[in-house]
Amino acid sequence: MHSNNLITGMVLLAVFSIFSNAYGQTDNPAQSHCLAEERVQFSCHINTKIVSLCAAGGPGTITALSYRYGLPGKVENEFTARADNANRFFATVSPASPGALVTQVWFDRGDVRYLLTECTGGNCPQDGGLAVLRGDKVLMNAHCAHSVEGDQPGFASELITFGSEEDSMRDDNMRSNTKLLKIEDTGIDIYTLFPNKHGPI
Repeated sequence: MHSNNLITGMVLLAVFSIFSNAYGQTDNPAQSHCLAEERVQFSCHINTKIVSLCAAGGPGTITALSYRYGLPGKVENEFTARADNANRFFATVSPASPGALVTQVWFDRGDVRYLLTECTGGNCPQDGGLAVLRGDKVLMNAHCAHSVEGDQPGFASELITFGSEEDSMRDDNMRSNTKLLKIEDTGIDIYTLFPNKHGPI
């Protein structure tokens, strides 16, 4: 009798594990919203939720670029750019304090802009973040959580590169590696994202 109960319990545990994995609900707190066949281009925890930028396609080729946001295993907001649709992402980079740059990647849905940021060099207050804006009004401006194992609060070199290591801190030297991400001359003013009057210092 005890043996039958033990076997039944093991079977139920195995079934629960299969369904949990199938729906993306695992014990890994650092999971992204990227699918198994996708590559993470940016991903981090924003409070209890995760924001991810994911690339599909073969090595060295991005055929689809997807933004996903929501609780682990539950996507609440998604935007995908592909060659066969009109959706596109945009990017720019701005100098901040001496030796620091803020890279912005965004998409617009109606009059709302969803914007991922990465600050590198100098004394950046955080690595990455997510802002949501309607015109000049900031609806949300949140930083990536610190030190979450597996998070990638910066843009992958597969997506964005600079001309050379020596020139990587120049604001005019950023290159997009996919036609799904277009480089723009201007983005959101960095002092809107970093309220300190001196910006990231």
